[in-house]
Amino acid sequence: ALRALGRAEETLGGAAEAERPWLSPFDAAALALESALVLRDLQRHDQARARAEHAIRLREASRTRSLALSRITLVGLHLSCDELDAAVTVGHDVLAADPNLGSIRVLRQLDDLRALLAPHRSHPPVRALLTRFDETRRARMLLLADIVPPPSKGATL
Repeated sequence: ALRALGRAEETLGGAAEAERPWLSPFDAAALALESALVLRDLQRHDQARARAEHAIRLREASRTRSLALSRITLVGLHLSCDELDAAVTVGHDVLAADPNLGSIRVLRQLDDLRALLAPHRSHPPVRALLTRFDETRRARMLLLADIVPPPSKGATL
């Protein structure tokens, strides 16, 4: 896996084709985030956090969804290392993202992240973040109301 990441970094290049402006390129920020996920799976948490932080630095502010996904990954990495205060700080950054961001993928990853934070609710900053998560989720569900079916009893999105 590490050799493949190295080869990917060597060969990464090129932007989205001009005739397809809707296509997001697989750029250095995307590779940094994918590298973070691989390194997380390999239990190399320090390297994974560094790659996720690099992805965030590289990500353009105009790519709100990608930036949110990168930050969600970083929160999870902080949690896996029991770095609650760092997780809370980045978690607030995630929730401060564009309130008009209507992405089912982001919403689902936020739900997963909330589940990871829930066991730490006795820590007051985590409890405050969980409250903010719930408020943000309600607002985002309103944006997605036309495309997300209502959950069945006892289920979440």
